[in-house]
Amino acid sequence: MAKTQDSLTAVYACALLAIFGVTEELQATDMQEEMKWLRQQNEILQQAMKQQQAVIDSLTRKVDRLEAQDGRTDETETVKKENGFGFNKVMISGEGGMGYFKSGSEGMFPKGDFRVDEAKLFVETPVFEDVYFYSEINLMRRESSDLTVQLGECYLDFENVSKLWNREGWMNLRVGRLDIPFGEEYIYRDAIDNPLISHSLTDFWGVDEGVELYGRVGKFSYVVAAQNGGANQERDFTGDKSVAGRVSYDPIK
Repeated sequence: MAKTQDSLTAVYACALLAIFGVTEELQATDMQEEMKWLRQQNEILQQAMKQQQAVIDSLTRKVDRLEAQDGRTDETETVKKENGFGFNKVMISGEGGMGYFKSGSEGMFPKGDFRVDEAKLFVETPVFEDVYFYSEINLMRRESSDLTVQLGECYLDFENVSKLWNREGWMNLRVGRLDIPFGEEYIYRDAIDNPLISHSLTDFWGVDEGVELYGRVGKFSYVVAAQNGGANQERDFTGDKSVAGRVSYDPIK
């Protein structure tokens, strides 16, 4: 009986060893498969990284070429500015007003009229650093009795001249055909700036050739102009000149 039990114990031990051996073999096989899969994934990642690096290198070369082109453009613009050429940006804009006008019996439109009250074009362009050209073309003005196109303001604007003695905005200079700086309403005569339909009775205004200084010192601003002062819109046949100006105080911005 004892021998039989010993034989069974030996059989069980052999069976357990066989099971452990099979298990270890299966685990070894699984490890090999997992390592093989990891190597494959690693190769795939390496290929993807190579492709990404190729794309990055291509983009870098393109950016370098664009920067080189921008550099050449900047050099060209610098040469143009050094040579005095600056008409590289022309701005064309316009404004106007139209509607139905009817006044009292003693007004300008007692019968009622559809009217293009105002139509203007503006042409602006930089010339040099802080120097700009500005022109105003009047296609229709409220005071006009015909449809003749007329020149409004047309001048060169030398901005921030006072920076030559380290004073920002103290003095600016305009030369050409300018609005006469008289009173306050001349600033907002254009329809786009005027909050009212009509103008006040004190709307004295005009356009004349001459020079103008303007600027701001602290809360004070000023403008003063020396102009022909003649009635003729093209030439002044007298030696007398007119001087007009205004000073403003702005307690807050």
